[in-house]
Amino acid sequence: MAEFKLDRFKYDWKGAWIAGRSYKRDDVVRVNGKSYVCVVTHVANSTFAQDLTAILPGSIPPQPQPRWTVMTSGRSFVGDWINGTAYNLGDIVKYQGSLWLCVNSHTAFNFASNFANWELFTQTAGYTGTWASGTAYAPSAVVRYNGIVYKCVAAHTASSTLESNAEAWEEYHVGIEIRNEWQPSTEYRKNDFVKYGGTVYRCTETHTSNSTNLDDDKFTVEVFGSQYDGEWNSSEYYNIGDIVRHRGFIYYAVNNNVDSRPYDDNQSPDWILLSRSMSFQGEWDKNAAYKTGDVVLRGGNLFKALRDIADGQSVDGSTLDYLESDTWELL
Repeated sequence: MAEFKLDRFKYDWKGAWIAGRSYKRDDVVRVNGKSYVCVVTHVANSTFAQDLTAILPGSIPPQPQPRWTVMTSGRSFVGDWINGTAYNLGDIVKYQGSLWLCVNSHTAFNFASNFANWELFTQTAGYTGTWASGTAYAPSAVVRYNGIVYKCVAAHTASSTLESNAEAWEEYHVGIEIRNEWQPSTEYRKNDFVKYGGTVYRCTETHTSNSTNLDDDKFTVEVFGSQYDGEWNSSEYYNIGDIVRHRGFIYYAVNNNVDSRPYDDNQSPDWILLSRSMSFQGEWDKNAAYKTGDVVLRGGNLFKALRDIADGQSVDGSTLDYLESDTWELL
């Protein structure tokens, strides 16, 4: 008849697992929410995960020889996820608002890189603040990216812009960001509002502005406005809503433009005439340059210029019949 020795079936409870401690077969330890029974006599490594992934000494090729096996399963909440922490099977951590269950023992390095070691335990939409490049984001994380709030749908480490990882995000709430006056060489993001001239624009595409003027392809007019910019200048950049004076006439910009003459004989498409008035220039001078709307005195009569007149072109030869001229109008 076979003989049984009961002491062979006895387990020895050792409490919580301790690094560097000597363990022998049938010792039982607790590691967070689980209990393990020792199957190989050994001295514990610095982390429990190393004991679970131990290799049989001298084996070629290397053969696994785990020193523990699960005795009873459980789960243990160990707080917020912390980089550099050794996590064990069954650990539950909080990361960016959601709870995650450890399914592979490992030492934490980057949550997105170690994402295969975790599975979702409880999901919530956790607001993590303003989006930041270089941050490891997990599904359900909610961030603010200027005027728009996004929700993460795939684990990743953020690149230089959110748009670089567009497939990992979905719009959660659409809002706006007021950025005041447009500035050159500045990063603008979708739904940023800027004032440019007298008009308010909405950014439609994340970009860095150029050094001279607003890019019409990356902004759309949100609110038309107006802004008086004084005498028209051929070297000035004008924006939608700018109002300029060209001697006696007032013009309103309907397109962003530079060196587009509002007083063009063919009527520039970039400007509309707001009002016609006059600018008195004194006694007529045959060698002077006059602009549309200028008024001069000659021989007791007032005449208004109907077009721009360059220096020395105020007369045709030595005399000019003003009443029949297409250059001047008798007032």
